[in-house]
Amino acid sequence: MRLRYIIAVIIFALLSGCGTPPSFYMLTPKAKIKNGEIPKGKEVVGISTVSIPDYLNRKEIMTKTGSAKLSMHNNQLWASNLAENIQNVLKIDLSAKTDRYTFLSYPWEEPVDDIYRVYLSIDTLDIDDNGEIRVSGRWSIVNMNSRSIVVSKEFAYSEIINSQDYESMAEAVSGFIDKISRSIIKYL
Repeated sequence: MRLRYIIAVIIFALLSGCGTPPSFYMLTPKAKIKNGEIPKGKEVVGISTVSIPDYLNRKEIMTKTGSAKLSMHNNQLWASNLAENIQNVLKIDLSAKTDRYTFLSYPWEEPVDDIYRVYLSIDTLDIDDNGEIRVSGRWSIVNMNSRSIVVSKEFAYSEIINSQDYESMAEAVSGFIDKISRSIIKYL
């Protein structure tokens, strides 16, 4: 009886150690991160919290496997909160495109007021079995002094990638954020 118990424990230990370890992915800015303190006298542009669909608000990467079916990949994980990662990448990409403004991610700790605030809402972020990744949504710039919308634009991007290559997927989404930043910067 004791021998069976020991064998069962050994088998369980061996089998539980055979699982595939998870892989973690992050979005990365296309621009290089600027180091240093925030220059004095520059106007501040705030980057508001990014809105994403509920199905993306999780660690596991989700893929579209049918017209209305999603699959959750338990071993393919976002390394951090996806909405916060998008917000940070957008801030860095915008910062690299102009020296006129200081960009801060909301909420910020500095006791400053932003002259403009950028809002980004991702409506879809899908990758399908054919390797096509799509992102769509809208962004807006609000003048915080007059509380009025300066501009609001919709966007939709797609790209064909290797269907199960999650690193390529993260790189493609990072590229989409850079395209969004290029569109936004034209109006600031």
